[in-house]
Amino acid sequence: MKPYQPSQKITPAGITWLTASSIVGGVAIGTLTHFIALLVYLIILFPFAMGVAGGAVIALGVHKGKVRNPAIAGFFGILTGAILYSTLHIADYWHFQRTAAEEINKELGQANSAPTDQLLDAYLQEQTGSTGFFGYIKYSAQQGVSIGRLGSRGFNLGETGTWIYWALEFGAICTMTGAAAYFAARNPFCETCDQWYADKHAIGSVPPPASEQFLSLLNRDELIPAGKLMNPLILSQPPYWTVQQQSCNTCATSDTYLTVDRLSLDHKGNLDRREMGQGLLTASEYQQLQTGIMANFATTQDDVALATQMALAQQERAVIGPTDIFAPHELSPNQVADLAQQLTNHASVKSAYLVRKQVEHFPEQPFYILGILYKSGLLEAKDAETKLISQLTEQLVFPGHTLVISIHKDKGMTKTLQQVAGSEIYTKA
Repeated sequence: MKPYQPSQKITPAGITWLTASSIVGGVAIGTLTHFIALLVYLIILFPFAMGVAGGAVIALGVHKGKVRNPAIAGFFGILTGAILYSTLHIADYWHFQRTAAEEINKELGQANSAPTDQLLDAYLQEQTGSTGFFGYIKYSAQQGVSIGRLGSRGFNLGETGTWIYWALEFGAICTMTGAAAYFAARNPFCETCDQWYADKHAIGSVPPPASEQFLSLLNRDELIPAGKLMNPLILSQPPYWTVQQQSCNTCATSDTYLTVDRLSLDHKGNLDRREMGQGLLTASEYQQLQTGIMANFATTQDDVALATQMALAQQERAVIGPTDIFAPHELSPNQVADLAQQLTNHASVKSAYLVRKQVEHFPEQPFYILGILYKSGLLEAKDAETKLISQLTEQLVFPGHTLVISIHKDKGMTKTLQQVAGSEIYTKA
């Protein structure tokens, strides 16, 4: 599997799209942020939102302009962030001018013979040594940015702190917009058909114990053995490694772009996705991988019927519910003993119940459910249950596709699993 490298190509149309996206998007987002900030400005949320919005606009420009040069795309992404942030402060200056003019006219009235902008510039010159926009920026820094809760005066950062804060805000926004454009230009592209590859779709998954071996086989181009380690029915619970494919929708000769991601849960129970590998496979190489994937499936169906059945099989294995029918696992005594021995390494596990869910599609590929009862403490962490299930899923070597669940607080499911003959495979001594 060879790494994918963008062609570095960019056309005049691509430059036009990048320029228009940077200017129009930057000005529009900066102006909109200004008007919202007249009501409220949230110091963390707003810069993040500006970075996300600016990144989405410039990434769209990269896509529409078919830009495959990440460096140039990244430059325009940074430019978008700079225009966006500058527009915000220019709009603030415009509002400052209007407000100051109203105050001057209110105070001086008919006695004022000089234009208000001249009076304002004279004031800024006196206070900061500069006039116009730059004088306003210096004056705003002197006033300082205040940080605090809504409705409170907050803590004023002072002049130096305000310059530092603005620099951090500017850097964060430009980093986000630059990164969005850079990575958008790195997406796979078919040079023959002059179009981007289709969206990713999962073609299988790899259980954690076999993940390193799978990646090693893939990198050595041993594709049939690698395919045999994959489960096209998709594991339904992290952690596991997922394999996704992209290809050109038009031609059948383009290489297939493969990505391997590790899916896991963080300490808050949120899904964490990390790329572990990516690369291109020729049409013949991808066919070898598919041959390995289907080696465990005895079927004579055509591609359309097989894809339909795969999708249905994935759906019925994605969740378990009260209407499911569970049967004995039918594992050998040695297999049960091996799994029970592995469970002894997890001190908090009290009991484990293993059953097999009856499935309609690909019944020769059993789908096991491992229900866990565990010992909880008085000061148990909120994520203790999630961590335990993730550890078991990642560390145990299962005899087949297995979903690990906690039945600690589900008396109904506990009773259901206990009623299946031979389901109790482990009880802590």
